[in-house]
Amino acid sequence: MEPESISSLLAELFAPRGRERIRYGFRQSRADCRGSISRGNRTDFIRVLGCSEAPGGVYSDRTKRSRKVYSFGVAKQSPNLPAVDGRNQTFQSNVDLGGLTLMTDVTEDRPQSVPPSDYGSDNITVLEGLEHVRKRPGMYIGDVHDVSGLHHLVWEVVDNAVDEHLGGHCSKMEVTIHFDGSVTVEDNGRGIPTGKHIEMSKKLGKDISAAEVVMTMLNAGGKFDHSSYKVSAGLHGVGVSAVNAVSEWLKIEIKREGHLWFQEYRRGAPVTGVQVIGDTDKTGTKMTFRPDHQIFTTTEFQYDILASRLRELSFLNAGFLITLTDERDGGRSETFEYKGGIREFVALLNKTKEPVHEKVIEIIAETPSDNGLSIVVEVALQWNASYTE
Repeated sequence: MEPESISSLLAELFAPRGRERIRYGFRQSRADCRGSISRGNRTDFIRVLGCSEAPGGVYSDRTKRSRKVYSFGVAKQSPNLPAVDGRNQTFQSNVDLGGLTLMTDVTEDRPQSVPPSDYGSDNITVLEGLEHVRKRPGMYIGDVHDVSGLHHLVWEVVDNAVDEHLGGHCSKMEVTIHFDGSVTVEDNGRGIPTGKHIEMSKKLGKDISAAEVVMTMLNAGGKFDHSSYKVSAGLHGVGVSAVNAVSEWLKIEIKREGHLWFQEYRRGAPVTGVQVIGDTDKTGTKMTFRPDHQIFTTTEFQYDILASRLRELSFLNAGFLITLTDERDGGRSETFEYKGGIREFVALLNKTKEPVHEKVIEIIAETPSDNGLSIVVEVALQWNASYTE
């Protein structure tokens, strides 16, 4: 279809209002036609797909308070129309133009924010619980539009298992990517405490489990008093509560005190209380979550990114057994365990080079600090014949 024909179609579809003048301008390529529609002092842009065969495309009608997006095409030829953002209300209408029926999907975005004329106490909003994490996730987990924020969810859960290992309570961890895009992190540590949290129960006026406090409240955790953890990967108290907030759903299983405890969440809100679903003589925590597509642009985890990070953690934590399993695309699995720690890591780095001396030099030192906690330093090095200026 030629640009002139497209212009006539659009002239019928978007007819001028009153004495308003509309001007059209297009340029054509094999794939599409691009152009603009000018109404007075306002210009809207349009892209028409498949100009040589069937017209279809996107038209954006933007005003000060809202934006309408129209996708259209010749219905009888059923062209593949681009996806339309349906965050609000979507409806369809058919327009008959000279024997051609254009099917139009109209989607209205939420009104854009307009500075209020009056600013008072009623304009102050208080976000309860994990609402702020969902509203501003980038402040807690990083960029949600690339894969960095997505994979950070796994790091937050993994760090809890690493902390258990550093405390001498955990020897292995399993990370699994499931068919449905969810991820499970399971360790054999002590398990998150499931008893009643006295302070928060008094504050809320109802009984609440310590596990639910950890999962639903920011700045909550067992790493601030230095008695439960001498060494920790993080002390900000965000961790798994932020993961819970930006997950479509999250399920947690805790093996502790002879019981198997379970709780489920939907977008940060508990569906059930912490309840016993079985008995066990083992300990540990198993957390399964699926990232929320309302938050993340992509929710597909990349195996290589996870494998690289878990391999590094295994080197940094000697004797910690880490297993990564991917159930997608035929499945694959890797096990990382380096009892030599960073000494093995240095040996691996020099594997393709010419070492000056055979053995890797390893130095481990421990000294007490002013607050009574020990400071441990581990160094591994090996010279090789290569050089860099």
